[in-house]
Amino acid sequence: MQSMDHRPDVPTNELAARLAELAPGFDLLGLPAAVVDANRTYRYVNARYLEHFGCDLPAFVGRTLGEVFPRTRASDPRRENYLRAMAGETVVFNRQTMHGPLTGSWVRAHYMPMRGALSEVIGVVIVLVDVQQLVDAEQALADRERQLSLITDSVGLPITYIDRAGVIRFANRPSLEWAGRTQEAMIGETFANIVPKETLEFVAPFVARALAGETVSYEREAVLPQGKRRVRGHVIPDRDAAGEVRGILVVAMDIEDDHRLREALLGERKRLQLVIDNIGVPMSYIDRELRFRFANQPGHDWGVASADNAIGRRIDEVFDAATVERILPEVRRALAGEKRSYERLAPM
Repeated sequence: MQSMDHRPDVPTNELAARLAELAPGFDLLGLPAAVVDANRTYRYVNARYLEHFGCDLPAFVGRTLGEVFPRTRASDPRRENYLRAMAGETVVFNRQTMHGPLTGSWVRAHYMPMRGALSEVIGVVIVLVDVQQLVDAEQALADRERQLSLITDSVGLPITYIDRAGVIRFANRPSLEWAGRTQEAMIGETFANIVPKETLEFVAPFVARALAGETVSYEREAVLPQGKRRVRGHVIPDRDAAGEVRGILVVAMDIEDDHRLREALLGERKRLQLVIDNIGVPMSYIDRELRFRFANQPGHDWGVASADNAIGRRIDEVFDAATVERILPEVRRALAGEKRSYERLAPM
């Protein structure tokens, strides 16, 4: 490869004088650099520029852009950005290398106007920065985001990520549908501008607790595309490597059907409780762990003051030892599937 020490003499004009001043710095820059004059002619290239394109010096200096790099596509941005730089604008853009051994690799091109003594643009400085690793990382991140979106969209639950500033950074498809917004209208918007005022007032305390590091849940009425529904929300803090909360993940679910079933069961239980409380005899339900799950007024030998105090407790925590000894065999046989009856003396 030909060294810049062997580059041909340049005309003794203003551009040549500027190049004489700047060339040593360009040679030490460590990045591919070139200077193109107002006639689109290469006036200078450093060794890294030659290496990048796999060429020697005569392939560039004294030749025009079109001679060195014939236009291969209508959308080639280099010509347009050269003209913008000649008009006085510094232009930075990413592009793929289209020539030489690094064809296909990504670089960040800097096109900077070089000005003369009267501030007129006398040429364009071109500096290339290898950004292939950055592009690869961005592509890998985009692939992971697509995979994450596929998974979260398939879950069927609205999932939304909000940063500490209250800005929505991620929303899956169900979240967008619940909000009635497109991704463009959702991502980057503040949470406060998305939800209605009454909803914001309700969830604000839970968001504050999650940002303080606590995982919290809540239930509320919400107006969804299918109408008013009962929803349950889970707010989960997202911590960085240092343990600081940098945002929250909000997972919501429609529990309207479960809520209605629960309300119906509670209603049936209240009606059943009313009947049994007034039937005049002690009644109770005991599960396989020998715990009371239902009971009306206490019997004569219960060790609790009320039926509510018996719920969730074992037989031996409610009855005295003698009563347990008498009734436990009968209870076990009933739990085995046998209908049982017995008589005993109860204290008055």
